Amino acid sequence: MRARLLLASMLPLLWGGVVGWWTPRGPGTVGLALTSVAVSLAVGLAALREADRSQYADTVAWARRTGRTALADRMTAQGPPPYRDVWAYEPLLANEAGAFPVDREGASEDETGTVGNLGVSEYSLLEKVHLFGFLDGWDVLYPRLQEIDFRRDVRQLAVPAYFVDGAQEVPGRLRLFDEWYAQLQAPGKDHLVIPRAGHRSMFERPEAFVPYLERLGTGGGPGGN
Repeated sequence: MRARLLLASMLPLLWGGVVGWWTPRGPGTVGLALTSVAVSLAVGLAALREADRSQYADTVAWARRTGRTALADRMTAQGPPPYRDVWAYEPLLANEAGAFPVDREGASEDETGTVGNLGVSEYSLLEKVHLFGFLDGWDVLYPRLQEIDFRRDVRQLAVPAYFVDGAQEVPGRLRLFDEWYAQLQAPGKDHLVIPRAGHRSMFERPEAFVPYLERLGTGGGPGGN
C-alpha cells in the first residue's frame, strides 16, 4: 500500500497533472479513483493516449522533414502508441527536444530536464540513485492510464483547480488540455501559460511560476488566463 501511495504522489509530476490516487479495488487489484485537490499546479494532459499519438505523428513528420529517415522508418515500423513496454517510448521521448524546440535563452533549466538537475544539493545520493524509480513507476502505471480522457471522465470538480503550462509545450498536449479546460465546471479555475517555456515550465521559468503560486497562497487571486 505504501508503495502505491508513493507512486501516486508522483503522478502530477510524471504525467502532466493527471490528478488521481491509485486505490485497492479488491484483493490483488488496483484501480484508479479520479478525484481532485484544492490546488493542482501541473502541466495538463487531458487524454494520454490521444496526446501520445499526436506527438508520435508530429515526430515522424519532423523526422521525415529534417532528413532523419532512419528514425522515421523505425517509428513507422513500430507504429503509434500506446506501448506496453516502457522502453518502446524511447524514440518518442528522446527526440522531443528536437521535434518540439523550446526557447532556452535565460531559462533556469536546459534540455536535460530532470537528469540535469541531479547535481543540486537538495538531492541525497540515495535519491539520485532512485531516479530509475521513475521508469518503474512509468512501467507499472502508464499503461493503466491510457483509457483516461478528462474531457469525458472529469467534466466537473467540486473544488477550485489551477493549471500551469508552457506556451511551447508539445502542441497536441496543449490542444487536448484546452478542449478539457473549456468545458470544465468548477467553483474556480485558472490556466497560467508561461511564455518561452515547454513541458517543465515551472522549472524552466520559475520567475513566472513562483509569483503565481505566492498569489494563490496569500489569497491574492491567480492572475493567469
